[in-house]
Amino acid sequence: MIAVYVEVIRGTPLMVQATVIYYGTMSIWGLDIPSFSAGILALSLHIGAYFSESVRGAIGGIDKGQMEGGQAIGMSYLQIMLHVIIPQAFRNLIPQIGNTYVSAIKDTSVLNVIAVTELYFTARTVTGTYYKFFETYCIVSLIYFVCTFVISRLLKLLEKFMAGSSTYELITESEEEVSK
Repeated sequence: MIAVYVEVIRGTPLMVQATVIYYGTMSIWGLDIPSFSAGILALSLHIGAYFSESVRGAIGGIDKGQMEGGQAIGMSYLQIMLHVIIPQAFRNLIPQIGNTYVSAIKDTSVLNVIAVTELYFTARTVTGTYYKFFETYCIVSLIYFVCTFVISRLLKLLEKFMAGSSTYELITESEEEVSK
């Protein structure tokens, strides 16, 4: 069931998803949900499908020996996942979290198709009123850039912190005997 959700969402444009959610809830269930709520739902489903694939890939990228090692020392499946696999997968997932966030910020501009008043929609209103196209869209570009730049830098710091030390020292047999 999850695979179907992921394939359908990844195989259709966000604009179509937002339109189907906004107008479909009215025609199928008779619910008149606000365009903002429909936009949040559509964006959440869209980003969730891509993010689930990122998580699956990060967990799948962990060496099989990690699971076997945990089993060898008597850990349960849940313990192995919580204490061995997920911490390593999270480290590999950090860059993808940044990409997903940046995509989500930029994808909000698509939601104007269902009358969600977001940054791009507001810019269109301003340009229609004041006829200042270049200045308005330069400011919009700057706002999008600042939002995405700040989060990408914060995630870079987190990535660097999660990477740990770049120099590890292995204990040799002679040092091991000395410590006994």
